[in-house]
Amino acid sequence: FTDPELATFGLSEKHLKERNISYERLEQNFEDDDRAVTDNYRYAKTILFISSKGFLKKQKILGGTMVALNAGELIQELILANTNGLSINALFNKIYPYPVASRINQKVIVDYKSKGLTSFIKKLLHFTYKIFS
Repeated sequence: FTDPELATFGLSEKHLKERNISYERLEQNFEDDDRAVTDNYRYAKTILFISSKGFLKKQKILGGTMVALNAGELIQELILANTNGLSINALFNKIYPYPVASRINQKVIVDYKSKGLTSFIKKLLHFTYKIFS
């Protein structure tokens, strides 16, 4: 055990490259997470490896590493998603109580998905929101 804790699961980046598995690397610092700020996390970061996008292909969590206070506990749902072959949507759609530290697992997926929103889609969503609100 270290301080902060280091937890890892699934395939490492080295193993993904050795096996020629295409993946995307996602990184998330905890600096903007309310619980991390409240609990005074000195240093905290998550790195996830997810399968690459494909037509009608569900992206899955292939592996990852977390450095954080209580990383061994925080990483458990990521291990569950990995071992059961769940798509990243399982975390994206999950409802977390506020403020819990494990919300950081969802934040890395939300930030990743939000990068895929084009300006056209954003305008369309804004327009739709105005009509129905």
